[in-house]
Amino acid sequence: MASKCKAYGYNWVGEIKSNRIVFYEEKRYRLDELFDKIRLEGGFFDVVMNGEVYSAFKADVFMPKMGYFSIVINVKASTKDVHFLCTDLVGCSVEEIVGHGLERHRIEDFYKGAKALGFGEYRFRASEAALIHAHLVTLAYTLLDVLRRRLLKYSIMKSLPSIEATVEWVRRKAMHLFMHNIRNTKLSNKSLLRLIDTK
Repeated sequence: MASKCKAYGYNWVGEIKSNRIVFYEEKRYRLDELFDKIRLEGGFFDVVMNGEVYSAFKADVFMPKMGYFSIVINVKASTKDVHFLCTDLVGCSVEEIVGHGLERHRIEDFYKGAKALGFGEYRFRASEAALIHAHLVTLAYTLLDVLRRRLLKYSIMKSLPSIEATVEWVRRKAMHLFMHNIRNTKLSNKSLLRLIDTK
């Protein structure tokens, strides 16, 4: 993927596995070994991004099949989650690379949520139908994202729910509203049965 990006003149940022071998200051390390070394030497420093504190370290390394590139190891202070980022943006600051990594993570969260809503699970006879479906899934995701943040803002939920949990909350509320309307309706029993018949 990095080679493809280079061929088309694109820069890239991505996560790299912690067991990858790199050369740093002419010595061979696994990335997790390099992480331990830098941590023991006190090489990490705090970076504040979007109000969150990260401990980060940037180094230029060499990998035989990729050449020279930069790695940024960042640890979120509140969760201790460790992420290994690699990029060909060797001239960028730690803050810029961590910012790109966070943006990439946000995009991945969107695709994960969109997939849970059925994105890509259908077959279409024409490309226009696929485009319409993609737009509808994106709209549904956007509205659910707004809703889940409001559920947290108005203390309806104690923590930010996932997209899946928000969908389940909407289903429960819709069911309760439907049952409430059924209970208070003045329709005959026969009409009610027709209303809830799903055949």
